[in-house]
Amino acid sequence: MTTNPSSPREALAHVLATFADEPDTGMAVVATRNQPVRGAVTGLTWGDLRALAAELADRPTRAEVLRETAPEMDAIAHEYGVFGVGSRLRQLADDAEAGEPR
Repeated sequence: MTTNPSSPREALAHVLATFADEPDTGMAVVATRNQPVRGAVTGLTWGDLRALAAELADRPTRAEVLRETAPEMDAIAHEYGVFGVGSRLRQLADDAEAGEPR
């Protein structure tokens, strides 16, 4: 039994793995057909989806960004007498990894 992907990133990876043999030029998502002119087709090709997946793989996750910025944001907040910012950002990172939308 398989489990449902827990994020759009995982869903995209699953779709691309399932349709790995599809050529890059094939249409994965058809947005319009015969609009604005007969024979025109717009949408996303399998190559487009693979390129998007590659871009996503190069970007840090939300949790990674929160963890990376926590110490600096905490230091800035301390200058203004605000405490606990770093802890809160780390908690948000944990929540993001657990799949809780916030």
